[in-house]
Amino acid sequence: MRERRTALFPVAVSPAKLAECLGIKRATVTDAIKNDILPCYRKGLKRRVLIQDAVAWIKNTWERV
Repeated sequence: MRERRTALFPVAVSPAKLAECLGIKRATVTDAIKNDILPCYRKGLKRRVLIQDAVAWIKNTWERV
């Protein structure tokens, strides 16, 4: 049986997965994408957000406590 290899850390995630990982509503991520605040890439029907773009969005948009 072949061993399936996956990346330890994903380079990009779906908007829904990003929202789940951050513990926020999917609509918040979708609104940021629609308002060109958070870059999103499309391959066919699938949309992906680069992790580095998500980190930059968090640092620039969210309030630091």
